Formats: sequence, C-alpha cells, structure tokens
Amino acid sequence: MFVVKEMVELGIKTLITGVTLVNDHSRATHEFEMANCVNIIGGTHYSTEKFAPMKMCEYFRALGLPSEFIDDEPDLLDL
Repeated sequence: MFVVKEMVELGIKTLITGVTLVNDHSRATHEFEMANCVNIIGGTHYSTEKFAPMKMCEYFRALGLPSEFIDDEPDLLDL
C-alpha cells in the first residue's frame, strides 16, 4: 500500500496495474484507494509483464542462445 499512499501524497489519482482482484491481501489497499478516489485500471498480470521476457528472448538469441517466448492467454480472474 506504500505506493498508493505515495501516489495520493503526490496528487496522482490513476493506477495502472496488472492485478485488481480484491482479496484478503489487497482489501485494505482497495479501501484506501476508494476513500482517496484513486482510479484503478487493470491489465492482467500476464498482459502487463509479458514484454520483459519477450525482450529477454531477443537478448538470448543475440548471444546465440536458443530462446522462445511461449504466448498464453491472460487470466481475466486477475481483474
């Protein structure tokens, strides 16, 4: 929650994140966001992080190492 608190202190009102699921771990953060009018835009964990391993495959191939990114479907339950 420290990131969201810092956002509010800086006047930032929109958070783009991978997982917006409300559970026991995230409930307090979601309540804080609602109380402080923070907009949350979810993109799924997979969809927001797949680009780093895709680039790593390019890096490995440039070193002559075989590498393959195996595409998958995002887990919409993250949202």
